[in-house]
Amino acid sequence: MRLGGFAHAVGSAEANTFDASLQVVLPKFLADNYGWWNFLNPHTYVGGMFNTGGRTSSVRAGLLWQIPFTERFFGEIFFGGAYHDGSKVGDATHNALGSRALFNVGGSIGYRFTPQWSVLVTFDHLSNGKEVFGTGFDRNVGINNYGAQVSYAF
Repeated sequence: MRLGGFAHAVGSAEANTFDASLQVVLPKFLADNYGWWNFLNPHTYVGGMFNTGGRTSSVRAGLLWQIPFTERFFGEIFFGGAYHDGSKVGDATHNALGSRALFNVGGSIGYRFTPQWSVLVTFDHLSNGKEVFGTGFDRNVGINNYGAQVSYAF
């Protein structure tokens, strides 16, 4: 279970607002005993970013890979999908996102205090992938969020 706070849509029309996040990260697909290459075995995540200033909020789900650097420091990368309540065409206070369904990608650097408690610094990006995947949507401003999360493992 993760709780976090994020600077919302930095550098865009939706900037200067704040997101609260809630995320559940499920156990890995396979047993956790495959040696050094175990980081290839992903977790599933579900959660949401909820904007406190009336801008774009989203729910999301996908796969998350955790990469240990040391016993306490680790990195994460994630890729999934999201559904948002923001604008598809944009206006003075909302980014033009092009479609309701978006890609969700990003990464984190984390520190594990105990086997249960960790803290993470996270970059989170929402996009319709126009330039990369040629989705055909006219607009694709995207949203970049920067923040921190506290994680508790059950």
